[in-house]
Amino acid sequence: MLASNITIATSLAPKGLEKQRVAVESWRGLGFEVVSLNLPAEIEALRDAFPGIGFASVRRTAEEHFGRPLVYFDDVLRELRKTAGRVVGIVNSDIILRADGGLHDFIRERAEGGFLFGSRVDVDSPDGVAGAVYDRGFDYFFLDKAVTQVYPGSSFCLGMPWWDYWAPLIPALKGAPMRHLASRIAFHVAHDSDWRGGAGGWFTYAGQLADFLHRSAHEKAQARRTAGPVGEAEAALLLAVDLANYCYKRTVADFVALRRAAEGSASDQRRQKALVAEQRLALYFNNLSEFICEFVKRAAERLTYGPLAR
Repeated sequence: MLASNITIATSLAPKGLEKQRVAVESWRGLGFEVVSLNLPAEIEALRDAFPGIGFASVRRTAEEHFGRPLVYFDDVLRELRKTAGRVVGIVNSDIILRADGGLHDFIRERAEGGFLFGSRVDVDSPDGVAGAVYDRGFDYFFLDKAVTQVYPGSSFCLGMPWWDYWAPLIPALKGAPMRHLASRIAFHVAHDSDWRGGAGGWFTYAGQLADFLHRSAHEKAQARRTAGPVGEAEAALLLAVDLANYCYKRTVADFVALRRAAEGSASDQRRQKALVAEQRLALYFNNLSEFICEFVKRAAERLTYGPLAR
């Protein structure tokens, strides 16, 4: 492996091999190295189907929580720190990268010292190009290896929701130079979501991300207040932080209280109140995901690659 090469980390699934083969070969054809993180038994099953890539064994997965051996985002970062190149990548295993041979060096140059990200285009077939951009999330990330050090520990994992918000959000909050690649280089054959864990998994990770944001904002606001007097404009901003924190905590508290009251209850009224509280919390999390997408895009320099601009 050349020190200037970019290594893409992913986690191959032991099913749907053909679509993943197409994706992985598209990366290798552009000059990227590839490493897949899997349990040892999975590696034995996958190695013959994916020649020419590396495998890294993991000792823990989220199987006990979601019924599948999903790899933790923190373990992906840990593995990427071992690679030779300065720039590393994380790409979902069914994302096809399609561009000319200059993309590798373009990404390496733009991701050095910072963080580059982009969204997929949903298409009907592996060779399709016409489709809608999935602008409610992100599917590929390239970052300077130094940026892997800015993340706090988490339990986000590839294959479940919300890790693709966490990935760009933390570097943006830490002040890393952000770049949004807005060209149509990533393609994904549309299919129904097959992650398991249901709404419980979605709520779990949404809550973890929201808790982190509100806790961090509250702590910073409190630290600023204790540092000395603030001006009128700054006082208004601190009040906005308090308001957002209060509204979020109240929404969660109502959800928890009403759900507990409905558990084991025969009352239709209690169950309906619990459902309404869940819908309110889900609406908050949906709005949060939209906000994060817009926030990281606004924090980023918008890039296009050659003639592939949107």
